[in-house]
Amino acid sequence: FDGQNWVGIDPSDNNMAAGPNHVIQMINATSSSFLKIWDKTGAVVQNAILLSAITGLPGSGDPVVIYDQIADRWILTEFGPGSCCSQLIIAVSATSNPTGSYNVYQYTDNSFFPDYPKFSVWHNAYYAYTNDFNTAGTAFLGASVYAFDRAAMIAGAATATMVRFRQTGNAFGSMGTVCLEGTVPSSPKGLFIFPVVASNVGKVGRGAGG
Repeated sequence: FDGQNWVGIDPSDNNMAAGPNHVIQMINATSSSFLKIWDKTGAVVQNAILLSAITGLPGSGDPVVIYDQIADRWILTEFGPGSCCSQLIIAVSATSNPTGSYNVYQYTDNSFFPDYPKFSVWHNAYYAYTNDFNTAGTAFLGASVYAFDRAAMIAGAATATMVRFRQTGNAFGSMGTVCLEGTVPSSPKGLFIFPVVASNVGKVGRGAGG
């Protein structure tokens, strides 16, 4: 079935996640990000709305939606605030119902611009990375790796901690976050993939969580 149409924002940053009963697609909007929800037959259960309507926070797009198959929860993210950008905004569904309520978290560091955020599900954390630029967006600083307190977010705790460190060098740009497959927790820490351009060989590095 057809997803959302492009709304004139280039790039549109289309992405999608599927759970047992629902499919969510997110795209960039002129402000924040549009999300739309279908059931598995293609019937619309939530018409397109802005993520900011859920979070109550001004967003700037670069949306990511992922499904946590271990906890049966949905994670909706974008960066912000509206003037763009020093925050990562994360909404975690309070139940398995993606049209229900969400627990919202925001992480702010005014010293850099966290571009192109990508997230993954692991048993001990939600992992992420960003391509970091100076606040003017003119100089690449490296790529940050994050581990967010998954248990606290699932529980709806008032606060959830985050650990971040930065890898410098072009080789770490646009790293791939690796999602857990299946529903059995994995014993290793979270994984990230990045290319080594000189030798044209991919590398896998362990994440920050314990």
